[in-house]
Amino acid sequence: MRLESTDKAACSQAHDSDHLVLAVINNQTQGSVVLDHRGDVVIWNNWMADWTGIAGTQAVGRNVEVLAPAITGNEYARAIKSAIELGKSVTWSLEMDPQRLDAIEAAMTRGDRLLPLTRISVVPLPVEGQQGCLLEFIEAPFNPVQLRDVAATAKSADKHVHKEAENNRFPVYLESSEVAVLSVDTSGIIREVNERLLIQTGYSYQQLIDTPVRLLFPTLSDSYDVDDYRALLASKIKQSSEGVIEAATVSGETRAFKISLFPSVSRQDLFVVLCEDVSGQSGAEDTILRQRELLATVYNQVADGIALLDGNGLIEQINPVGLAMLGKRSGQGQQMPVETIINMNDSEGRDINPCREALNRGSPCSTPESTFLLVEGKEPTHITGIATPLRDRHNQINGCVLVFRTVEESRRVSNRLSWQADHDPVTQLPNRRFLEDQLVRAIEATHTSDQVHVLLYIDLHNFSLVNDTGGRTAGDTLLRECGRLLQQVVGADHVVARIGNDEFAVLLLNCPPEEARDIAEEILAQIKSFSFPWQERRLKIGANIGAEVIDRETGSEIDVLVAAASSCANAKESGRNRLFFRQHQDERQVSGRMSQWVPKISEALEQDRFCVYYQPIVPLGNYAKEYDHYEALIRMIDESGQLVAPGKFIPAAELYGLIDDIDRWTVQHVISELGTEKWRKKSNLRISINLSGVTISNEGFKDYLLDLMDKSTVNPHQLQFEITETAAIREFDRALDLIHVLKAKGFYFSLDDFGSGLSSFGYLKDLPVDFLKIDGSFIRNMELNDVDFSMVSTINHLAHIMGIATIAECVENQTQLTMLEQMGVDYAQGFFIDVPQPMKNFMG
Repeated sequence: MRLESTDKAACSQAHDSDHLVLAVINNQTQGSVVLDHRGDVVIWNNWMADWTGIAGTQAVGRNVEVLAPAITGNEYARAIKSAIELGKSVTWSLEMDPQRLDAIEAAMTRGDRLLPLTRISVVPLPVEGQQGCLLEFIEAPFNPVQLRDVAATAKSADKHVHKEAENNRFPVYLESSEVAVLSVDTSGIIREVNERLLIQTGYSYQQLIDTPVRLLFPTLSDSYDVDDYRALLASKIKQSSEGVIEAATVSGETRAFKISLFPSVSRQDLFVVLCEDVSGQSGAEDTILRQRELLATVYNQVADGIALLDGNGLIEQINPVGLAMLGKRSGQGQQMPVETIINMNDSEGRDINPCREALNRGSPCSTPESTFLLVEGKEPTHITGIATPLRDRHNQINGCVLVFRTVEESRRVSNRLSWQADHDPVTQLPNRRFLEDQLVRAIEATHTSDQVHVLLYIDLHNFSLVNDTGGRTAGDTLLRECGRLLQQVVGADHVVARIGNDEFAVLLLNCPPEEARDIAEEILAQIKSFSFPWQERRLKIGANIGAEVIDRETGSEIDVLVAAASSCANAKESGRNRLFFRQHQDERQVSGRMSQWVPKISEALEQDRFCVYYQPIVPLGNYAKEYDHYEALIRMIDESGQLVAPGKFIPAAELYGLIDDIDRWTVQHVISELGTEKWRKKSNLRISINLSGVTISNEGFKDYLLDLMDKSTVNPHQLQFEITETAAIREFDRALDLIHVLKAKGFYFSLDDFGSGLSSFGYLKDLPVDFLKIDGSFIRNMELNDVDFSMVSTINHLAHIMGIATIAECVENQTQLTMLEQMGVDYAQGFFIDVPQPMKNFMG
């Protein structure tokens, strides 16, 4: 099947796209509710169901005031009534109406959303031949830089709007102009607008006056520290095509305005912006491009199963949700007859095949009311579906699209969430969680049969170089290409998963070791010959592969992963593009290279061959520097006197139970140093020490620490302990007890690497930590990646709400540091600020 790209083809298929409308609405990242003339719900999308806790099936047909009794009689209910009866639109934004938004959210939700609403709209809308309305609830990633002075702005708007308006009125000829006009001061605040602009954007006069011009032109939102907005607008016009800039209406729609700038004749600090609406002048090619982008988004993100068939009824593609509903993996079922993959029966056991019927009749075909999807190993699922034929430019049927969904709303949502929980969002491959589940099943199969499986652990070379050279986009594209390459080599009968930043795994099911070795060597050969085109360059990568055989002697899935990772490390030591393959019978390799560190670590502990390097943690912005703060970082000294980086010996110490001894050595060393005369002179010194999960769970550590403190002159306020997010949650009860006891003595605590592990804000509420360290994986690319920026902003905001100070790790450049300061992060740490080094270098 081929999708044609002409206007004629797009128009000929328009009447077949109605069934996608509801799917698109349900997939929106904002709340959408349609009410009829009585105020009864006609549409209630998935976002609303998640936000309110009321499923769409429960909401449709019921009055909105019955669903949310707390709004009865308040101004939101009056706004809905005004939209239905008088055709009036209302919009409230976080910048102008924070109290209104909070009141509406409290009235309609359970109060468990992490992010605030930024806009609520009530818009008149024809529904079933009568006047109804559309309710919109928009929630955007929180941006504290933009919203710091929201309350002050909201309070001052009503106070000054009338006075300012009288001083900044337009001449009569501009008031009556057919061109939208607004007057803006150089700091970017709107001082006057004419009637035409209000008509074209849907805003009221009061909503725009004394508000930032970026409310109208969102493309300016990335520029906060600007002294002259006229110059900024002029530069945006020069960068755009024919002086066209995108503007946002009150309902969130995008309009294309051709902008012209002129000086104000009334005041020198103002300038006039003329806006010509050219939205309707886009060509047919832009329309088709947007339709293609929409279809691609719907296909991958909609919470329904979608199958694309060719004209012969052979499956070309099934979307991720469809694969989950059918119990299939990516690639399975392609070029197979639809009835062999999607098996449907009615309540009497008769076969149902809407796709064949749609292809034969040439018109859409729906499934009967009692239709069940039959999947091997699962109970029959009650579904509904519709098959729609697709036509080419000559009106000939060349394919079919089947959209199918479970009848129960909860199951629809569950399928999508289940797929997301088990798959990597970048490559769409299964993730580590999915792989572990498959490993458990594979191990169980070896106990009931003679099957043997093999796990390949693949570590890419030069991935970080591609990221540094081409940026995050190039890195993501490379990961997707590598995923496709692996799938092509191993086929659809085996599992390909992305389990780390640059790590993949291949689970070869029911595969003899000799065949697995051949497949692993073929993967290496393909990767070695693979070059990645990016812009004007071709980038090469490499890989190492470690293999682990799974048979009756295999323990747990964790044992398999650790052994395969160890084999991959052995392959790395042999050079690039190497394979390390071992079996249980090879006793010489069972312990692996990591075990060789055990005597080295033990000797270093006995001979006191460790040292501590320190890295500064500095305050940002106007945050007062109350003390000199450093993080203690352990280093091992080998027999030749050379430093050994922690990444080499810490994993072995954790695996073989020596990390507890290393933690105690570090604590004893830091307390001893703080007690020396040179360090005592710096009474404002505070040292952060990392504690492992093993130490947290060791009930004897508290007594050990308090005994050391009793024998020293060190003030507990000089010590801060860092525990990782994952360790704190896995050892929650013991971590909570440790924190309570030691905080009562005056020690401080920080939660390290927050966002990288289990990420539970619910646990954070119960952990009385003083600092939260935002994981460096979000900081490293925050200036390039909107998701990373939003994560840092959200974590920082929520930590401050809970009274917890924030520390940004891994700050690597001035841009990141500036963004963190503007965001309101309290402290920063990283190589851009200073590298870890002995304390004597800081004491002069």
